[in-house]
Amino acid sequence: FSVVLPDCDHDTARQVLDELRLCMPDGSTCSIGVAIWDGRESVEALVSRADQALYDAKRSGRDRINAAVES
Repeated sequence: FSVVLPDCDHDTARQVLDELRLCMPDGSTCSIGVAIWDGRESVEALVSRADQALYDAKRSGRDRINAAVES
């Protein structure tokens, strides 16, 4: 699923998403990829960067947040 946090800087987004990650039930884990929109890129490019960050988080050991590379 996706979460959109309008007018949210990277540090604040990371705090919000970490709270989400930490409240998973029954010992479940949650890997998250986060991308900050640069104001120019397409929606498809933004989602693609977030998706790549998610898969990088999973490959890095799961249950973590990984920031996308700037476009």
